[in-house]
Amino acid sequence: MRIAFHGGWENGCSVVFAPEFQTKSADLVHLENNRVGQGDVHLPEPAPFGVPTSRPPGLRIQKIQRRKDEIITVAARLMREKGYGGVSIDEIGAAAKITGPAIYKYFDSKAAILAAILTRGVATAREMLSAVDVDRLGPVEALKQRIHVYIKYAEMDRDGMVVSVREANHVPAPYFEIFRQQQREIREENVRILMMARPELSLADARFMLTNVLQGLISASAYLYPIDTEARRQMFFRMAFAALMS
Repeated sequence: MRIAFHGGWENGCSVVFAPEFQTKSADLVHLENNRVGQGDVHLPEPAPFGVPTSRPPGLRIQKIQRRKDEIITVAARLMREKGYGGVSIDEIGAAAKITGPAIYKYFDSKAAILAAILTRGVATAREMLSAVDVDRLGPVEALKQRIHVYIKYAEMDRDGMVVSVREANHVPAPYFEIFRQQQREIREENVRILMMARPELSLADARFMLTNVLQGLISASAYLYPIDTEARRQMFFRMAFAALMS
């Protein structure tokens, strides 16, 4: 298996990241140097400035990306409802109104679509959380704002959240390592903020609380009771904040 990263996944899920996620991360460089997993990981250097590339025109890229987003959204819903093993790539294509083998122009496998679901989810979460300015707000208010971000994210990507929790082990090994590392980075930033708000907590206790409060409540809402009314949003916020600060 050969997987190449070009600011997204090529010959895989071909996800186009927001600009802040397009630079090579330390995780990807580490994978390149150590050949994690069964396949090769290749990160080509960008073309020198001014050298023409083979990228299609901007409007075409946007059209392709919109189509991929549609496929990802449909696939996340189907995988949440039926599980990864219960859905075929042809079924995903049909649900996305793509006839025949045309879906392979966008994704070459079901695993690549799953990787795209996870990629989009973690990129969205990181972008939303990055808008919370801890230095300006202070740790307590920042913690409140990050809880609201989790609530909003659970509403807007319920399907992707369930799939990322339940089906992540089906993605190719190199990406699984990156996905888990990105999740850990988000968790550790939450831990840092909580420990600023509650300096009496140990590192282990802060991790325990955040894992069980945020991830536990969010997962429960994604699986069982969606946060679909203002009353539930406020209830969820009060429960999460009280648990973290008690």
